[in-house]
Amino acid sequence: MKMKKLAALAITLAASSAHAVLFDFNTLSENTVHNPSFMQGGITLSFTADDTSRITKNPYAHHDTSGSYGGIGVIAARSDSDEVDGSNYNDETLIATFDQDVRMTAFSFTDGDHDLDFTQDSVTKKWSLSCWCEQEVPKDGDDFDFFLGDSKIFDEEDILDDGGSLFDVAGKDLVGDVFSWVADDRSDSWYLRSVNVETVPEPGSLTLLGLGLVGLGFARRKTKA
Repeated sequence: MKMKKLAALAITLAASSAHAVLFDFNTLSENTVHNPSFMQGGITLSFTADDTSRITKNPYAHHDTSGSYGGIGVIAARSDSDEVDGSNYNDETLIATFDQDVRMTAFSFTDGDHDLDFTQDSVTKKWSLSCWCEQEVPKDGDDFDFFLGDSKIFDEEDILDDGGSLFDVAGKDLVGDVFSWVADDRSDSWYLRSVNVETVPEPGSLTLLGLGLVGLGFARRKTKA
């Protein structure tokens, strides 16, 4: 009976050794460094950027909290906007690198206008017969590709709702240290608002726990004998 209790304790300890960590880039203080890094719950997360432009632009990740809702975007050139976008077919890519393996459980977005409502009209500069001025135009749909390492998990996934689209991926068991989001359509425009991850217990610690249980069981049998 005691061994059953010990086994249950081992399972509980193994589960508790993994803990959830939230990186909320909307509430974190703005990090003005190119390719910023953040530390939460003992995990360091660093951002870099890439694009598919034929012109070398040295794109970099950018933390922007200037609007109502902030997030991480990409700047590919001096005149480029600071959200992750697919304009000019650049396919801007935001790359998240962790200092250890983590399990990605969720992430969310802010739209290119620093809003959570991806269904509303956007304000943009547009030419008309009367002026070159800001006008509200219907959004043409925002979507993204999502990768774990080199493996594509989502392809052209739509961001449709009005709540920043929290994507729950806990059931996909996405474990690794490099994740990336890509805007590959001209109409795509968004910031990464938050990332939820869980730590992954080191295999060695679980092995030691198992060996400890074996030792306890052996000692118990020896005592009975």
